[in-house]
Amino acid sequence: FQPQAWRDDDGSSSVTEAYGTLKRLFDPLHVVELGPYLSILPFVGGAVYLALLGAQKLVPDFFQYAYVVGAVLTFAPLVFTYFSAA
Repeated sequence: FQPQAWRDDDGSSSVTEAYGTLKRLFDPLHVVELGPYLSILPFVGGAVYLALLGAQKLVPDFFQYAYVVGAVLTFAPLVFTYFSAA
């Protein structure tokens, strides 16, 4: 037995659409989608930081480029996930 409120027979008021609306209202920053990457971000940030320290000591002429690459590697997954979340 399924209550009438949860049926999706006519297609005009879909449960999926209602879920999407509630999700946008209660999670406007897409924290649910970002959660898996946010859980490993400290480790990614630490590894990039150590790599940048090495780059600064070993090849100081290219540090400014390495810094940009490190920032992209750290934050590009967050930006991609945020804008691709529906």
